[in-house]
Amino acid sequence: MRRRLEVYLNRETVHLVLLGMAATGMGIGLGRFAYAALVPGMIEAGWFSERTVGLMGAVNLLGYLLGAVTASSFARRYPVHRIIQCSALGIVLSFLLCILPQPSGWFYLWRFIAGMTGALLMVLGPASVMRLLPEAVRKVASTCVFAGIGVGILLSATLVPMLVKHSNSFGWAALGIAGLLVFAYMFRWPAVSFSNGQHARALDRADKRALLMAGVGVVIVAYALDAAAFVPHTVFWVDYLQRHLGWSSAAGGFQWALFGIGAILGPFLVAMLSARFEVSHTLLIALLLKSLAIMMPTFLHAPIFISLSSLAVGALIPGVVALTSGRLAELVGLEHHAWAWGLATATFALSQAFAGFGFAALYSGSFSAGSVFVLAGSLAMIGVFCLLLIKQHRVQV
Repeated sequence: MRRRLEVYLNRETVHLVLLGMAATGMGIGLGRFAYAALVPGMIEAGWFSERTVGLMGAVNLLGYLLGAVTASSFARRYPVHRIIQCSALGIVLSFLLCILPQPSGWFYLWRFIAGMTGALLMVLGPASVMRLLPEAVRKVASTCVFAGIGVGILLSATLVPMLVKHSNSFGWAALGIAGLLVFAYMFRWPAVSFSNGQHARALDRADKRALLMAGVGVVIVAYALDAAAFVPHTVFWVDYLQRHLGWSSAAGGFQWALFGIGAILGPFLVAMLSARFEVSHTLLIALLLKSLAIMMPTFLHAPIFISLSSLAVGALIPGVVALTSGRLAELVGLEHHAWAWGLATATFALSQAFAGFGFAALYSGSFSAGSVFVLAGSLAMIGVFCLLLIKQHRVQV
């Protein structure tokens, strides 16, 4: 046991995990989630209308999709560590250059850049860390890098709303300064190649089709179903507790904090499970538990069950992300992981966009609020059945 801890707590391993956490925290926590906390302040300060800030969110998603599908192509053409560093800088500038009111076109531009660079960080950050980690610790340590998502969620849910109460510009500036500190650390990102040695052969169209048909496509479908499944918890959770279950705003806020804490702990918990079991089995169990945790609030309203749902769904959002990345690496190998993970990331974002509109219509329509969580959990359960169809550990092309 002590020997194993020494391996995992090796200085270089810890450094790589922290770099990976910085990339996922910047890419999702700041690049995407933090914007939602800034929206009320911009509307109240009269910077933009509700429609305009909504379109800015859509532009951010468009950039995220483009970054996800082009990440592996960029990685073959340019130094990966430079792409990661420039992407982190793009996130920082997207906040610092929007501190003061500007024409809407200026904000559209930087929301698009934040989305695209955020996707590059989410795809290439974990993929490059996975290549740099020693094989003995790769499976577990590469899972922990996704804890950065939870840090970003907690930051956007707590610090930003407090600052925006004083001044909308304070919120933008604080995120820019926080990002600048993380960027300074990421400047130490080691060089890593996606284009030489074992990674020289690029996939052609026939190879990609073969990989998708042999199991990669099923994993991506399950991942897309998971992306849609947790939308109600990230959009309607606090509102459901307050308006439909009669909870106070303080109690609702506490549940959102539990959600963020769970998101930080989740990758470490699934990493421990991955050390004992195969990634494929751990992913199945995690998605099954997530499905049940999503549906739980419809039937069990006691505080203990609501808190369990907050923690479990929060933990299993980055947990399933990490396990899906690891499962794709098992199926395609490190040499093609960036391509598969980029495609999965793009599909994930697209699924969430459609789910967001769909669940919003159901939640505010004649469909009961509690039933929305049942439907969402059912999507995750379908993902479980999809994963049961895959038998391969590695697909050869």
